[in-house]
Amino acid sequence: MEGCSPTDDNVRAILHCPIPNSSKAAHSFLQIVGFYRKFIPGFAQISSPLNKFTRKGFPFIWSDVEQSSFDQLKVAITSPAVLILPDPSQMYTIRTDASRVGI
Repeated sequence: MEGCSPTDDNVRAILHCPIPNSSKAAHSFLQIVGFYRKFIPGFAQISSPLNKFTRKGFPFIWSDVEQSSFDQLKVAITSPAVLILPDPSQMYTIRTDASRVGI
């Protein structure tokens, strides 16, 4: 099956990212993994606890919630979905959901 997925080198780089110790570091991590958001189902929900650090003046307080989000994003990037274009000759179903955090 042909498609696209993150390169092994980029995945390795994300896995070796240290735990953020500032809002700037958390924001940088989000930018890096955000580039691969299309490969991570539920990215908006998983990254939600870290998004607050992108707001100017938000105090940096790292708790178990943020650590869990950080860890989940790292795990998710190690087993990415391979994205392929749909075959127009086949039938397929589109499913959606609703969330207060993301689409």
